[in-house]
Amino acid sequence: MPRRRLITALFGAGASALAAVTYFASAPHSTTHALPVRATAAAPPTSPAPPRSGVVVFGDSLVHEAAPFLAVKLADVDDVTMQTYPLTAPCDWATAIAHAIDHPPRVAVFEFSGNALTPCMQNADGSPLSPQARAARYRRDAASITQRITAVGTTVLWVDAPRGRQDSTRTDQFSADEPFTTAIYRAVVRRFNTKHSDVRFVPASRAVLTGRGAWTADLPCLASDTAAGACIDGVVPVRAPDGAHFCPSEITGADGSCSVWSSGAWRYATAIAREIRAATPKATP
Repeated sequence: MPRRRLITALFGAGASALAAVTYFASAPHSTTHALPVRATAAAPPTSPAPPRSGVVVFGDSLVHEAAPFLAVKLADVDDVTMQTYPLTAPCDWATAIAHAIDHPPRVAVFEFSGNALTPCMQNADGSPLSPQARAARYRRDAASITQRITAVGTTVLWVDAPRGRQDSTRTDQFSADEPFTTAIYRAVVRRFNTKHSDVRFVPASRAVLTGRGAWTADLPCLASDTAAGACIDGVVPVRAPDGAHFCPSEITGADGSCSVWSSGAWRYATAIAREIRAATPKATP
């Protein structure tokens, strides 16, 4: 029987605690979209771990938005599992990550921009973490995940998040020169990328920034933008109205999907897929 490819993906983006409640309360059990792969909705992070795969992708709302495009870009790569959900942090995926360690994939991809809204990213009394404690939690988790999963021979990719518009958030998650997690991931790569471990940093954020790394609402059109009918006067929106995400219009799909062409999500997915392919030499070019 031919090997089945499993692409697990949800769509959408969250931006507040209220949005978190809405997403987790209304997550569909399954969804199918027009892609050249089988698509099954990811369950919330508290559900059973995903099946073994050749590539597993973990992430928050940014990769969540990029997931359908990643599915297209990796349609010929065997066994790709996507475990993404808005507003999540690495600790929300502890069960799924443990499963990946027990059943090692060839490549594990991680993208988390610095969310701290779910219970595992709060103090014991439910109060918010301080910025310092939040960063310390991300450093600890990134190092622990990398150490454990490289020990079973998996190549690890840490993906950065793009900076946001200056007023997109009151924290440094998006509005600083770069999200605080970027420095953490670079440090983890320097520490763990040795002759015995393959750990890589993926600067996918560059795909939606200017050549100098600045935030921008739009960029010159790609051929894909023209084909999608989204190119206006030679430019196309690449960032969302909130200044942090990608979807250029409001999220309107019942599953939280973007209702229009999202060039930012396409570009971000393209950059990530390129690095996944570089780490999976058996994939068809």
